[in-house]
Amino acid sequence: MNSPGPERRRPRSKMVIGVKVASAGTFGKGGELVHTLDVSVGGARLGGLRDRLNPGDLLTLQRNHQKANCKVVWAREVSDKEIQIGIELLDTDGKIWGLDLSQHESDRKKADSDFMALLSKK
Repeated sequence: MNSPGPERRRPRSKMVIGVKVASAGTFGKGGELVHTLDVSVGGARLGGLRDRLNPGDLLTLQRNHQKANCKVVWAREVSDKEIQIGIELLDTDGKIWGLDLSQHESDRKKADSDFMALLSKK
């Protein structure tokens, strides 16, 4: 198993959402019910996987009636029975999560900026 790769481009929000994942092109043959651990506009960290996946593997992610294609960025075994993966969404702007995460991202950047300004005053 590989460990987390390069730094993520966007901040993630802790959020547990049930989703279904399947290898790209095989969604009709089933899939695996898993959950998010945190999400961002461009990706997520998923937990509860049983099948081994590798960076570069293409998956289809489904939440309710929405589907999105994604790519595995990293994978690691956290126990004998659980694998976590980091995914990058390939064809969506994060709307699969049902939230407007772009506002959260700008709020977080402002909070970081305000914090750094406070530190520089001392």
